[in-house]
Amino acid sequence: MASREQQFDSNIAFFIPVAVASPGVSADRETLKSLLEPLDLKEVLFITARLNLIVSDKVNDDSREVHWSLRLQKLQSELVLNFFNEEQVSRISSYLKARKAGPGSWQAFFRGQLLELVRQACVFCSERPDAIRIETDSMQRARFAEAALIASDLWSERVYQGRFTGPEDLEDKRLNMLGPFRRSHTETSFGPDLPTAFVRGKRLICELLTDECRDFEDLFRSKTNLSLDEYYTWLLVFLTQSLGFTSAPGTPRVQVMRELNIHFCDEVPNLREGFRRFIDCESQTVAELKAALGNEDEPYDLNVIRRRPILVASDGRAMTIDPVFLAEKACVGPLFRVGLNRGFDAFGMAVERYGQELLRNMYPLGSAGLLYDRLKCPLEGRNENGRGVQLADAFLGGGLECVFFEIKGKWLREDVLARAPEDYQKHIREKYSGNVGVGQLARNISKLAKEEWRAEGDELSGVKCVFPVMVVYDDRLDAPLHVRFLAHEFARCLYGDDTLGYIRIGKWVIAPLTVMTVDNLEALEASVHQFGLCELLRDYSRECVDRFVSLHNFIVSSPKYSRSLFESGRVRATFSAELRALEERLSAPPD
Repeated sequence: MASREQQFDSNIAFFIPVAVASPGVSADRETLKSLLEPLDLKEVLFITARLNLIVSDKVNDDSREVHWSLRLQKLQSELVLNFFNEEQVSRISSYLKARKAGPGSWQAFFRGQLLELVRQACVFCSERPDAIRIETDSMQRARFAEAALIASDLWSERVYQGRFTGPEDLEDKRLNMLGPFRRSHTETSFGPDLPTAFVRGKRLICELLTDECRDFEDLFRSKTNLSLDEYYTWLLVFLTQSLGFTSAPGTPRVQVMRELNIHFCDEVPNLREGFRRFIDCESQTVAELKAALGNEDEPYDLNVIRRRPILVASDGRAMTIDPVFLAEKACVGPLFRVGLNRGFDAFGMAVERYGQELLRNMYPLGSAGLLYDRLKCPLEGRNENGRGVQLADAFLGGGLECVFFEIKGKWLREDVLARAPEDYQKHIREKYSGNVGVGQLARNISKLAKEEWRAEGDELSGVKCVFPVMVVYDDRLDAPLHVRFLAHEFARCLYGDDTLGYIRIGKWVIAPLTVMTVDNLEALEASVHQFGLCELLRDYSRECVDRFVSLHNFIVSSPKYSRSLFESGRVRATFSAELRALEERLSAPPD
C-alpha cells in the first residue's frame, strides 16, 4: 500500500503543514474557528493584506545575480522567524532538511493561502477592539500563524476538489485538471508588477481604447463621476503606497509602510472630492467585506475582492487587500466598470495594437543596420480568389525561420470553472479555437504552406520553418496544461492530429504552437538584444515540445535566458514621469 505521507515533486513548491509547526494541531475548520474567534477581525484582515503585499512584492533590493529562488527562500525564512516561536522554527527547519527542500521549493505564506484566510476571517472573526493585539503578543501571533497554515489546506481542498484522484486515464485526468489549475493560477500568480500594469493599463485604456471607442470616457464618467485621468491619478496613489515607495530609502521590503489614511487630502477641496469618488468606486469597509464573505454556506466569490480590492477601516486606514487585483484595476478596471460589449470589442483591437507596438519596440525600423523591415504589423496577403486577407496580426521574418503572431484580447469566464470539466474545455475552444485564435492561425499557415494563398510582398521568400505564436492578454492561460491544450487544438486544426512536434505541411516545417502572454511579451521587449526571438522559440520547442511547460516557466528556469531579462526602459521612464506628475499634482496649491 502506498504511503499516505505527503509526496514532493522537486519542480513544485509545497506549503508547510500546520502539524509540522505545531504537533497535534489539526488542519480542520473547527480548529481554525477556535484559533480565529478570539482575534480582532480588522487586525487579522490588515495583517493578512500586508502579508499578501509582501509575498507578492516584485521590487528587488538584491543584485540581479541573486536567483529568484534564493530571494524567495530568504523572504519565506524572514516571515517564519517573524511569526513562529523558536521551537516551531526548529521543527520547520528540520522538516525542510528531511525533505531536502531547495530554495524556492517551499512556502509558509503564499497568495492563495492568504486570500483563503481573508474569507475564513470573515466567517469566524468579529471586530474586537479590546482583543490583545497580534503584533505585540506572541500567543496571538501563534494563533494567527497556525490559522494561516490551516488556510493552506483549506485553499487546496477548495481549488483542486479532489480531482488529482480518480479512475480516468492520464490524458482525461489532465483535461479534468484544466479548471482547477486555472483557479489555482488565478489565486497564486503575481501577474505583472504594479508599475508595468499601470503603464500598460493607462496606454491601453486612456489612449488605444478611447481611440477605438470614442465615447468610452463619457460612458466611464457616467458610471463613476470620474474622468479617466482622475481615476488613474488616485489609482497611482494606492499603487505607490502598496509598493511602500513612501517609506524611507533603505527600509527592508518586509518593513515598508503599505497603508495610508484616506483623510490625507481632506483639507484640499480640489483633491478631496475626486479622491472620495475613487474610494467609493474601489474600496470596501471591514463590515462590508464581512457581510459579503462571512456566510460559510455560500461559495467563496473572489469577485468580492476583485471588484473592490482596497480595504478601509473606520479610522480611515486603508490598504490593498490583493496587489494582483489592484493591477487588474490598472489594466482593465475602467473596461469592466463600463461593461458594454462594444467596449470589449474595442479593447480587443486595442490589445492587438498594443502587442504590435511592443514588437515594433523590439524590432524598430532600420534596427541593427538592416536595410529592410523584418516586422510586418499586420501581414497582408491574397487568398485563392485574389481577395485581400490578413495573414497574421504580426509577422517576423528575415531568414530561414519566421514567426506568425495572432494577438487576442479576450478572457475566459470564471463562472464556467464551477461547471463540469468538459464545459470548461468547450469554453476554451469557443474563445481560442475553431475559426478564431489557434484555428485562424493554423488555417492561414496551412494555406500559405500549400501555396494556396500568398503574401502581398516577398516576406515569405526562402522561409523553411515557421513558429506559430498566439499572444494572449488573459495571463491565466499560462496556468498548467493550458498551453498544452491549445497546442493540441492548433495541431488538430493544422493537420487533424493532436500529436505535438515539428510537422511538415507543404513547403514548410511547422513548430508546435507557442502561447505567449502579454506579460511575456513585455518581459522580452528590452531583452531581445541579448538573444534572438527565433532562437528562444527554437530552444523552447526543442526542450518543451510536449508543451507541459509554459514559455514563462521555461524562460525563468533556463540558465541561458533567466539572467538575460531586463527591465523595460520604456516602462521605467513612463512610470517615473507619472510619479513626478503625481507629486506635482498633490503638492500644487489649492485652486
